Amino acid sequence: MLDLSNHINFNLRQSREFESRLSYSSLIKKVAIMNIQIETPLGIVEIRLPVIGDVEAQMDYLYESPRKYLLGIGFNVDSFPLRSVQTKIMRERFKKHHLLLKGSAPIYEVNIVLNKKAIGQVVLIPDLGEMTAHAHFHIWDQNLRGKGLGQSVLKTSLALLMDSQNEDSIYIEPHRKNLAMNKLMKKCGFKFLGECIYSSPRTLEFPANRYLVQKNIL
Repeated sequence: MLDLSNHINFNLRQSREFESRLSYSSLIKKVAIMNIQIETPLGIVEIRLPVIGDVEAQMDYLYESPRKYLLGIGFNVDSFPLRSVQTKIMRERFKKHHLLLKGSAPIYEVNIVLNKKAIGQVVLIPDLGEMTAHAHFHIWDQNLRGKGLGQSVLKTSLALLMDSQNEDSIYIEPHRKNLAMNKLMKKCGFKFLGECIYSSPRTLEFPANRYLVQKNIL
């Protein structure tokens, strides 16, 4: 999960936090029981919950990736806090059982692990008041992009997250110029709905393509 704000607000209604923790508990049980491992061209990849030891790999992705790359996928690089500040924010999350409640929307994620090292993440952000959600997919290690990890890892992760949160469908909205991600969407069989403008507190507003993912095709 990527949170690049300078503060976190945990002052939420107790009932909403309790409801969200129940959902997260469901995710924990599913990941633990399934012990998800996937055969890929690079070897066995594990899908698991984030652990505190993954933080530095995620920080390397955010703070050492080329600026042009990050801007090209929509990150508002100029809004990033100091790395030390963001690292502290991410580590604090693990005191909240890996669950960050931002506003009133729970955000859930699973990490992608190769050779015991976290190399990426799939994030599911439920849309408030709807039976839909938005998803984000990142391979942190630039040397592993384009190596055949995407399709099986993304579809398996999304199926797990959607099932645990009872989501009927999700949207993925990659930058129109992110050719690799748009190609992956088509390979996965996700339905192209048209062009849109993507906007989020963590990113720049950018031209995107909207794809629909329905649980029954995963």
